[in-house]
Amino acid sequence: MRDWSDDVFFLELWEELQDRVRANTTSQGPKHRNLAGNMTVEHVADKTSAAVGNEEGGGALFDETAGAYRRLRVRTEGVITDTFVQQIRSALSAYGKINPWSALSSPLSEGDELHLAISAELDAPVGLLSSYLSFLAKALAQAPLRRIARQVVLAMQAFLWDSVLMPSYHRFSYMGAKQFGRDVRGIWEVVDRFVGAGQGKVGMRRLAEGLVLLELDGGGGGGGG
Repeated sequence: MRDWSDDVFFLELWEELQDRVRANTTSQGPKHRNLAGNMTVEHVADKTSAAVGNEEGGGALFDETAGAYRRLRVRTEGVITDTFVQQIRSALSAYGKINPWSALSSPLSEGDELHLAISAELDAPVGLLSSYLSFLAKALAQAPLRRIARQVVLAMQAFLWDSVLMPSYHRFSYMGAKQFGRDVRGIWEVVDRFVGAGQGKVGMRRLAEGLVLLELDGGGGGGGG
């Protein structure tokens, strides 16, 4: 809509409309007089731009239409984001209840550690995340996709931080820290696949920093206490 407003054809229409409004208000007085048929200047302004009849200039033919689309976009993105976040939080609930982190023992070999799979309780949330992002990546432009994904990733970070990393009753062995790190990176991989390289980690910067400290500590800690 903003591009249309800059088109020569629509610019000429806008100037013609402004000229008619000025002529109308000059010869007929207040702006409540009819401009065309039963349409008053105020009615035309409601459908085009609040700048109609403004002697200071500015405005464009599609200001009101562009504003309506923008408000609709914001509401729609909000509904999608809220639904997405609610579904992901619900799917993560089972993962938040497990506490194997101190019981996991060291791998038999370095190769076992390098090929860790994500925890079984994270399969459902990761699958849901992949399904939703796959659909949205096909339906949305990159900018709204990233805005929605960022809010979802922030919600996941908050859940993992509060329910897994920080509780004082969660202690992490060496392998527990590695497993949690693998789980988080599994989420990042899905986000990166659909939203862009590095977007998962960027969206969970706080958790990424926490993982660095946890893994440097060799597990031997965790929890907020």
